[in-house]
Amino acid sequence: MRAEQTKYTAIVGTDVKLVCNGEDVVKNRHTSLSWVFNETEIKNTSDHYRVTVDFYEPDSTPRVITQLSVINVRYADSGKYDCRIVNLYGRTVKRDTIGLEVKAEGRKPFILISALAPSKYPTILRILSRS
Repeated sequence: MRAEQTKYTAIVGTDVKLVCNGEDVVKNRHTSLSWVFNETEIKNTSDHYRVTVDFYEPDSTPRVITQLSVINVRYADSGKYDCRIVNLYGRTVKRDTIGLEVKAEGRKPFILISALAPSKYPTILRILSRS
């Protein structure tokens, strides 16, 4: 397996798609593909993750492409993702690792002013009321 990119950056609340490709991978009952996040296997049964796997043979070499979509990214999604090919005995045959960094969207700083003492902050209140 080989990751298309080894590092991704996503903004909180967006979706991100991680992609791995493999060569000489035959679709059969002895081979499975999995995604692992910080050493925990991802199940394709949540609203937060979506896994797709496509096998194809463009030039008589069996290949596979697998994608992990992380829906509505959160800070907790930052970390290490592995795409793995696992054999019949549960051993990882091939794998690659992808790092995901989750950041906040570039927002303006937020200032909280007490409503109990507006006379102490008249200039700031005028600036904020124009925004």
